[in-house]
Amino acid sequence: RSGCRLSVNPFNLEVERIEEGEKPQLEKREEWEQALSAYLQGSYCKGGQGLVIGKDDTVAVCLVGNRFNASNFWNGQWRSQWTLTNNGKLAGDIAVRVHY
Repeated sequence: RSGCRLSVNPFNLEVERIEEGEKPQLEKREEWEQALSAYLQGSYCKGGQGLVIGKDDTVAVCLVGNRFNASNFWNGQWRSQWTLTNNGKLAGDIAVRVHY
């Protein structure tokens, strides 16, 4: 949201460099994020995470939901990414992992 770029050392997870960048402009970002939050609360019972990213005339929405219940021998994960272009084209990818 702030437009900053971070470089993170993957071995010790420390931030090595912060670069200021352009703040992303997405006119209806707050509306998208509020709608996404309501959807996640209603559809992902233990909570999911979502992110709205906008650049030029494209909006991307990423969703992740995890459920882990190792004591009952099952786990599950849902990951999806949806892209909507200004001309109305919607494309998406879904990845589901289930273990029982």
